[in-house]
Amino acid sequence: MKISLSGLRGALRITWMLVVTSFVVVYAVRNWPKIAELTPQIGVVTALGIVAVTMAGKFVVSEQLRLSAELLGTRLSVGRAYRIYTSSDLAKYVPGGVWNAVARVKLLRDEGASSPSSGKAFALDKLWQITGAFFSGILLCRAVLHERLLGGIIDDSSAIRVVSIIIVVALWLATTAVLNRVLAPTQQPSRALRRAIVDQSVIALLLGLGLWLPLRALGAGDVLLVVGAFALGRAAGYAAVFAPAGVGVREAVALWILSSAGTTEVVLIALAANRLFTVAADLLSYGLALMTTSKPSSARGQYP
Repeated sequence: MKISLSGLRGALRITWMLVVTSFVVVYAVRNWPKIAELTPQIGVVTALGIVAVTMAGKFVVSEQLRLSAELLGTRLSVGRAYRIYTSSDLAKYVPGGVWNAVARVKLLRDEGASSPSSGKAFALDKLWQITGAFFSGILLCRAVLHERLLGGIIDDSSAIRVVSIIIVVALWLATTAVLNRVLAPTQQPSRALRRAIVDQSVIALLLGLGLWLPLRALGAGDVLLVVGAFALGRAAGYAAVFAPAGVGVREAVALWILSSAGTTEVVLIALAANRLFTVAADLLSYGLALMTTSKPSSARGQYP
């Protein structure tokens, strides 16, 4: 009996979700007294803060979508780009792993983009997300990563710090420039490169604050390290196609980086709060887009 690639991917995603759910349930049962003690410390103000910074970060992501579409010949208003992004972003929660891409490509086609251009715009935006999260995370977590991976081999001297930072920045710039050239050649390569890097840095900061806020409420967490850890977790989550919305993968990577920033219970509760209120931010962002932007004309297609 032949098993299709899509069927195998679906089975892997279901298996992964069962593993993650089982871990969460078992861990919660075993550590419930500590969880019950710490959770109330994340109050309403912190919850609203998580939602606010996450929504702000997602707005900047929608601006990157607008840039990628523009580079490939489709001009979008700020409002339309925001609506396309928030609509398609919800599809990441749908089982199957492809609906986010399908929705984004369809909505860009509704705006007049060709199928190849829509696909390239989605790919460019997604690759910006992965590389931006990865390299910004490496920069902010450099000291911890050096200690964990190279601490017993190479001393973290001033020269090593400077050289490693230069190398990471150079790789980030070079990788982004290559992606831009391959997927969206433009007569303004420096503008495209600058916007991609700046936007990704802002996105990393805003979304990372969504984890730092609950950690701060629980009395732990250096802001730059937390932002970097969350960025690395996002990069891993984006790349893990078997994990819907990166669930489990994002948290595991961030937990590994932040294991020295607080107890496991503290970090896990903060990660759980971030995940919960990120879902709320996704829903509120889509609702805001519906209220503030109109549907395109029938000649240009219909939003779902």
